[in-house]
Amino acid sequence: ASDVYKRQARTGKMVYIRKDFHDSIKALCSVMESEGITLSGYIDNVLANHLNLYGNEMTRLYNEKHKGININKNQE
Repeated sequence: ASDVYKRQARTGKMVYIRKDFHDSIKALCSVMESEGITLSGYIDNVLANHLNLYGNEMTRLYNEKHKGININKNQE
C-alpha cells in the first residue's frame, strides 16, 4: 500500500461521520491491516485527494463571496 494511507492524523481534529461510512471504511482498513493502513490515514488520503481535485473550484466559489482562501494547497 502507498505510504499516503499510513499518514498519522492524531494531531488533527475529531469529526463525526455517518455510521455506515465508518463501518464501511473500517471494514476496508481491516482487510488492508497488514499494509499498515489506518482508518484515519485512509480518510486523510481521501480528503487530500478530494481537495486536490476540487480545490480550485472550491476556491473560486468561496472567492465569489469572500477573499483570501486557497483550498488547493500542495499536499505531501
